[in-house]
Amino acid sequence: MAENFWNQDILSLINRKIPPKTLAEFCRKLSILLGAGISLERSLLILSQAAETSQSPLRRAVTGVHARVTRGEGFAQALRAVKVFPEFMCGLCAVGEKSARLPEVTAQLAGYYERNSSTADELAAAMVYPAVVSLMMLAVAIMVSVYMLPGYAAAFGASGAEMPALTRLFMAAAHTLVNRYPLILLTAALFAAAAFFFLRSPAGKEFRSRVALLSRIYRISVSLRLTQALCVLLSSGYTLAEALPACLDITGNTRVRRDLRGVFTGLSAGGAFWALLAEIRYMDPLFPEMARVGEETGQLVKALEKCREYFEKAQARSVQKLGKLIEPAVTLVTGALLGLLMLSVLLPTFALTDMY
Repeated sequence: MAENFWNQDILSLINRKIPPKTLAEFCRKLSILLGAGISLERSLLILSQAAETSQSPLRRAVTGVHARVTRGEGFAQALRAVKVFPEFMCGLCAVGEKSARLPEVTAQLAGYYERNSSTADELAAAMVYPAVVSLMMLAVAIMVSVYMLPGYAAAFGASGAEMPALTRLFMAAAHTLVNRYPLILLTAALFAAAAFFFLRSPAGKEFRSRVALLSRIYRISVSLRLTQALCVLLSSGYTLAEALPACLDITGNTRVRRDLRGVFTGLSAGGAFWALLAEIRYMDPLFPEMARVGEETGQLVKALEKCREYFEKAQARSVQKLGKLIEPAVTLVTGALLGLLMLSVLLPTFALTDMY
């Protein structure tokens, strides 16, 4: 138990996740090497010795994967073992191994992570201005609360008048931050540690899975990942009954895994794939409808390809919308807080002016 705890929890704190841009480069190069007929073991050795990975966490990860593959482990199993690659990548690589289409799958992953990297860059660019404004507001709030408002407190104390409630609130907050910051930092650290270990527990994973499905972007992502995996498997000659078990871990979401297992059970009992998908509430309605058309016409792979293209575009649009909403929302919140801070300064100023 203690060894398992160390391997799964403590090492996850030490190992850093690979960023999408780096993942895209790795998958693209691996796809090219495999497509050229080079073995997986040799391809991983070449990538682990590449100059661009020498000073990055990727070198250690790829070296570990290469060592495990050399010992006879599967590629997806080795990816999971080093604990730095996303579950989606591990799951889709497992699909590629089973369908003998790993070069194609890694090419798809490269495109997927290239889009993810572009999206992350767009969101980061959208957050630069709000972040700068927030930091400036925090600095102003600290300076005003620590250096200016105490002077008002002394003036009001000497006059016997009561200081405005908003000003007292800011002063109390500043006093707490200045005098109790070690306790605040310790409490925050303990809370973060408790949250981390809870979210890695079975109950925490279930909670995280349910919360994630509240996001429309995540629901689209679930449909996108499932269509990507099914397209690869079905075009390789797999039947639906054979393909679905390989897709259970494609998202890493416990509820999605449970629902897909239910679809597989229903399919084994003679149910229609599209009807079983339609029973999953968070699944995009287009998915079961296109699956129905594909099953009725015998063109399920083509229908799922159209779904995949639609979900890719829908996810890109949703992320762009989110980026456009974040900047004004953060600006509005920081502006409101800054306005309250200015009021906390102006109200006692006016009160003292009236008194004298």
